[in-house]
Amino acid sequence: MAGGAIDDDGSAGHAFLVGLGADGDTLWEHPMTYSYAQTSVQGLATTGNGDLIASAFLVDCDMLLSLFLAERIAPDGSTVWSHVFHSNDPLHGMALTAGDTIAFYSGQGVIIAGPAGDSLSFFSTNGAFVEKLVWDVGQTLMTSTWNVSLSRWSMDGAMIASGTVAGSVVDMASWRGHRLVLSSNGMLRSLDVDLVVTDSLDLGDGYGYGKLLPVGDLLIAAGGDH
Repeated sequence: MAGGAIDDDGSAGHAFLVGLGADGDTLWEHPMTYSYAQTSVQGLATTGNGDLIASAFLVDCDMLLSLFLAERIAPDGSTVWSHVFHSNDPLHGMALTAGDTIAFYSGQGVIIAGPAGDSLSFFSTNGAFVEKLVWDVGQTLMTSTWNVSLSRWSMDGAMIASGTVAGSVVDMASWRGHRLVLSSNGMLRSLDVDLVVTDSLDLGDGYGYGKLLPVGDLLIAAGGDH
């Protein structure tokens, strides 16, 4: 596969996306650039009409910036929109609703943006460092932090509920009405609206870096050695 999306401009390095056809041929290459900053893709999600939302954190002189780049990209690789957002901390990740509302989360803050990339709101997570974020039911958000605390938030930053689970949270998902949390010890837990555990399933060992992926009626739990 040939790569040549970006000419060498002397900067530290730019991220790029590659669109591949069913036969593995390169259909398009899409650079993600912002001035002379180094870019690194942190999040990818597809919208309802097949567009792609991509977010990238920015590095300048080996320092993570509190700015981040987000773009909406059409199926042919062209740019629908490109925006730079300001946050309190470097970008940590993003999540997308079925209606294409986007939540970008940094260490201690969440930015909500609309389908056109317009910033709708920002709220602080009260000093808690957000490790994971997923959209919950009714346009609410669920976050987990490094110290295993869980929180549910409204889009304007009001905390709706908080709770904890045993073990380190490695991933979360909202699937078929279930609010799910996977811990590094292999415990998959279902929580109610108050973030109280209502059911649990022991998946066994090997989920230290586990992932959850809802696919229709199927929930995929990915682990390592089992």
